[in-house]
Parts: sequence; C-alpha cells; structure tokens
Amino acid sequence: MPNEKLNWVKLARRQHFLLLGAWPSVLAFGLTLTTCVPRFNGGSPSSTGLSYLSDWERVIAAGTSGAPTIYALTAPVNSNWCGGTLAPNGKIYMQPTAGGAPILVVDPSDDSVTTIAAVSSGCATGLGSNGKIYAASWNNAFVYELDVDTGVQTMIGNDIPNSHNVGYIGSSGAIYIAPATNTFVKKFDTALFTFTSIGSNLAAAANNFWGGVTAVYNENIYAFPIGGTSILKIDPSTEATSLIDISSLATFGWGGTTLDPNGNLLGCPNNSGDIIKLDPRTDAFSATAVAGGAGGSYTSSAIGGDGMLYCAPYPGLNILAMNPNDLANSQKLVHGIVGNWDGVVTGLNGKLYFVPSGTDQIMVLDLHLRTTFAPSTLLSRYSNKY
Repeated sequence: MPNEKLNWVKLARRQHFLLLGAWPSVLAFGLTLTTCVPRFNGGSPSSTGLSYLSDWERVIAAGTSGAPTIYALTAPVNSNWCGGTLAPNGKIYMQPTAGGAPILVVDPSDDSVTTIAAVSSGCATGLGSNGKIYAASWNNAFVYELDVDTGVQTMIGNDIPNSHNVGYIGSSGAIYIAPATNTFVKKFDTALFTFTSIGSNLAAAANNFWGGVTAVYNENIYAFPIGGTSILKIDPSTEATSLIDISSLATFGWGGTTLDPNGNLLGCPNNSGDIIKLDPRTDAFSATAVAGGAGGSYTSSAIGGDGMLYCAPYPGLNILAMNPNDLANSQKLVHGIVGNWDGVVTGLNGKLYFVPSGTDQIMVLDLHLRTTFAPSTLLSRYSNKY
C-alpha cells in the first residue's frame, strides 16, 4: 500500500487517517469477508473455544460499513508501556515498563485517557478468572495484581528475582510465566498466591518466549520464540511443558501468539521476515513470507472483527494485517504516526488500541464493524493477552 495513494484527513482534536484510494487494492488482495470465514477443518474446539470462535464468526459475517481509519490519542506522558488488558468495566489498562511511569487507562466508550500511579513495572499478562489484572514484573521478584474495582495494587512475592518474563492465563485461571534466567515455567495460583515450578527444564530455550495464548482445540498454551528455535507448549491439565523444534525453518523470531478464526495460531514477524503458523491439533507448523516483505518488526497482535489479526509495529510505519486464509497476501496499513507500539488490545467497541512505547501516541484502528463482539469473547483467555 504505497504512501502516495493515501489521503490523510484530520478530524477534530484527534488525527484520523482515512485509508482512501489504496483500500480498494487492499480488498483485491483478500481483505474481504469471503476470505476470512472461519473453517474448522479436522477437529472440534472445546465448548468455551467454540463459543469464542462462533462469536467471532458472527461479527465477521456482519461485515464493515467502510474502509478502516487510523487515528491517535495522546497520553498525558511520554514513556514506555508493555501490553494492555481489557477489564470487565470495558476499560483498557496499559502496563508501564519504565520506573515511575503510570498505568494508562483508555476508555473506548469515549476515547478518554487517564492514568493511575503504578507500584511496579512489567508487562501485561491478562485478566484472571477473579476479574483482576495481572502482570509479570521482570524488574523484581513479584507478580503484580490490580483490582480495577477498588484500585488496589498488590505485589505478590516470587521466590526467584528477575527470573521470568511474560505470563499466560490458563484454563484454570492460573498464570503460567515463561522462564528468563530461570529454567522452568512458573505457575502462579491467583487464589492461593502461591508459586510452583512445573514441567521440564527448559534451560536451552530460556528467555526466548514472550507472547503466548491458550488454544481452543486442546486448551494448551503455546508461545512462539522471540529469538530461539523452539515453540513453548504448556499443558495446564498435567502441568507438563515441552518444546516443539522448529529449527527447520529459514528464519526465526516472532512477536506475539494469537488465535486466528480457524483455531490456528499465528505469530507476527519480529526478527523473522515470515509469519509463523501452528495447528494445535497436530502441532504442525509452517512459515509464510509476506508479499513485498513484512514491512517492519512487530511485537504482538490482536483479533479484528473482519477476521484479520493486526500486528503492532515496533518500530515501523505499517500495521501488519495478517490474513489467516491467505498469509502471503497479508497487508501493510500505512499509519503515518511516529512511534513504537508494544502491544495491541481489541476494545468492546471493536476498535484496536495500540500500546505506546517511547511515545505518547496511542494508535487506534477503527474497522467500522457493523456489530461488536460479546464482552465474554474479548475478556477471555483466548484473546485478552499480550
């Protein structure tokens, strides 16, 4: 999508970028309803997973009312945040990575941005089954908890400082945290406030995993590597951990792990120039180069109501729209906003909110959906993650 084909339109206090002229060519490359209809081939999702995918299918079927627009909200401060979590109150909470920076609170109902003084830095993990927000804090020996109803922030002690990276929400509501300097996955029980090391020694692959997600077919957790040659797999039912060897691929390094409408898992190109795909029914994987190149490096992704998965640029002037049914023809949406973004969250209004890093610009992608997701879909462990 060349720059010269874009006409920028400014509206009111916020900068809105209407993708004019270029969007018909994007549609020709597959950003249409017919290429994004979910296809559950060769397996059945869990009951909760089926509800999740069915609701997404409903939103896709309703379609959109026009071309996507991109605009920016200005945060009160310029700092660094890592990931965001959608809370039951409909607001998005973005976790600071820089000491002294506040939590950003975005209200999608009116696009207002406020702050909460933070007691810790780290990276957003997701929403616990108790409705509280959790973050893995890599700068100290704690898991961070935020009760959005009371505003109370709690630091729960871990037993090994600086030992783990980003966490993932499991089917039981427990949090599973990938190893950094430690060599085992750490399980945190949100009810008992206890930590347990589980599974096998992952020394050879430590410090490689960031974004992960629960698969709808088997409720296992998968995390693509940011720089290694193995995919992390966690089975919460048995607390077994294992590594899927992907050394046969040509390039490595992906940001984020996100479910597509078919129940497969996709990872955004980071150090790699390819999109990675894994089928959790068989653990088969593949990598696909994007036509014309990936157009940048991306940290994580979130679901779109049009059936696409949207990757946050870090850095780059393109949002990557991964087309699950035609990965090679995934598209790059030029946004024209200077900055980096480390995370993206789908709001209850169907818009996508990109978490700023080293900028005060919260980027927003409006797909102009004709209907929105059920709150339970976006609050679930399948999508509400880093």
